[in-house]
Amino acid sequence: MMVFEREQLKDKNIFFSDTREVPLRIEVSDREIKVIGSSREVVLPKDSLRAKAILDRLRIGRESEFSQEIYL
Repeated sequence: MMVFEREQLKDKNIFFSDTREVPLRIEVSDREIKVIGSSREVVLPKDSLRAKAILDRLRIGRESEFSQEIYL
């Protein structure tokens, strides 16, 4: 399992849509991605488009050609 903490996520343009809060952490396992905020948690199947976009953002960063915000 890979874990990304808030400090690593602050410049990745990943936010919760209702609060525009940067997640506290993102946990990536074999089957799912768990995005954890201060008041909510979102679980995404790893093969969903949103999960693939998050994985791309975490590995490549904002230098990739896709730098728009990802909202959860």
